[in-house]
Amino acid sequence: MLRLTPKYAVDAFEVNAIDYLLKPIQEKRLTKTIERLKEEIGGNLKPDIFDNKLKVISFGGFQVLDSMDNPLAWRTQKSRELFAYLWSKKDRAVSKMSIVEDIFPDRDFDKTITLLHTTIYQLRKSLERLGYPNGIIYFNDSYQLDLPIESDIEKLNKVLDHKEYNHKEIKEILEIYKGDFLEEEGYHWAIEIQQRYRDIVFNILEKFTKDELKKGRLSSIMKFCLDKIYELDPFNEDVAKMLIHYYGRQSRRASLERFFNGYEENLWNEMNLKPMKSTIELYKKYLGLT
Repeated sequence: MLRLTPKYAVDAFEVNAIDYLLKPIQEKRLTKTIERLKEEIGGNLKPDIFDNKLKVISFGGFQVLDSMDNPLAWRTQKSRELFAYLWSKKDRAVSKMSIVEDIFPDRDFDKTITLLHTTIYQLRKSLERLGYPNGIIYFNDSYQLDLPIESDIEKLNKVLDHKEYNHKEIKEILEIYKGDFLEEEGYHWAIEIQQRYRDIVFNILEKFTKDELKKGRLSSIMKFCLDKIYELDPFNEDVAKMLIHYYGRQSRRASLERFFNGYEENLWNEMNLKPMKSTIELYKKYLGLT
């Protein structure tokens, strides 16, 4: 937009100006020009500018996808880990020393700092190719991700905020929580986050399953809950009893026997233990052996 005297009006169109204003400027004319400017800017914006979010999948593994669902290519495993680490801090700046201690432990300090700078450079270049030239900001000797990101952990947190969980919320939890946080990566700094979400999900699904059993409901979603909590804690006697109830109340004798035999074998092989007496008695009760 240009503010021009009449003799320069033609020049305004030569340079592809959106509009021009003549002196003295009138408020009504200025308002009209501003509206044209808004329309022009809105029309020229690419629709994917606001949709160009990265997607992070962190439960059961770790994957970062661009807006077209293409996985990011990492220059090195350390640049991949550094991205996961900075992202896990939830928009908080992380000191250089914390990064060194968590990502590059037990190394010569000078060599570690060099390696950190190299990894930061590689990660910045990867993000720059996606259209994020300032994806990592540095201040006060700290680094922070500055990216539009949507993630499975955000989705799970929204569900967990409900405090009470009906079938809809339980289904969402099961769909999102495909496994432990960064389960396949082996990052030692992720263990605390991993255990926290594991405990939260286990407790929610266990409570839901117990409530459903009390009400005599044996829905398919309850079976998914049982499978998940048994996967999370395969030596838990309470979970074993709930599975025995689930199969026993439906008179699914073959499934009941298959589960109990597998549970008994795993308990002995891994823990050198036998099922509790009360668990064995419950099992025999449903088989009609007591």
